[in-house]
Amino acid sequence: MDFIEIHLAPFHKFLCSLTGTPLRSDFLSNLASTCSYETTIQRAKLKGDTLYKHGILATYLAESFYHRNFYEASQVIHNYSHCIPSAGQQNFGIAEFDSIFYIGLVSFHMARETHEQYWLDKGNAALQSFEGWSKQCVWNFENRYFLLKAEYHNTMKQTNAAVEAYDASIESAQRHRFIHLEAVACELAGHYFDSIPSAKKRTKEMVQKSSALYLKWGAKEKADEVAKLIG
Repeated sequence: MDFIEIHLAPFHKFLCSLTGTPLRSDFLSNLASTCSYETTIQRAKLKGDTLYKHGILATYLAESFYHRNFYEASQVIHNYSHCIPSAGQQNFGIAEFDSIFYIGLVSFHMARETHEQYWLDKGNAALQSFEGWSKQCVWNFENRYFLLKAEYHNTMKQTNAAVEAYDASIESAQRHRFIHLEAVACELAGHYFDSIPSAKKRTKEMVQKSSALYLKWGAKEKADEVAKLIG
């Protein structure tokens, strides 16, 4: 029961939000419709199982990021990022890598919005972690490193470097067959180009590509959401 309530229900809710699948009246959907990240994380902490705790953090960070709820994501980071092991520690799993990746992306966005050094430092910490990991495993981490690098250059208003890093992330995700990460990279590139008046053609190209990739991945609701960027 703990595994279902703490891990499966929030993940089910996240997947339904991406695909546009309504929560039904079955047991799992009922749990998903009532779960909140605060309650779920507290239950995981009380259980004392780091697998649950890190898994639910990764799920909520991902859900907030994919739906561009950056304020909500920033609150999760403020309240619980201390629960994520630092890059030098052992026994890292998928949830820890995912959490640090989304913390980095959210932090660079928040740095642009708030101009607070706190967020820039958080983003840079994630960037440095993935720079090291990408040297150890190009297949899994190169595309994420390039995307964090692109968001850093975006934040620092370094246009040429940002464009080069966005393109590198898209190419790496495609080469290593991470369709969802290719969609994310195209989406963020689309938002970046949308901020440049002379880059409307590239905005349209990136948004259409991102939407198509999300649809191919099965995330119809997210695909529709991205497509709205260009009407």
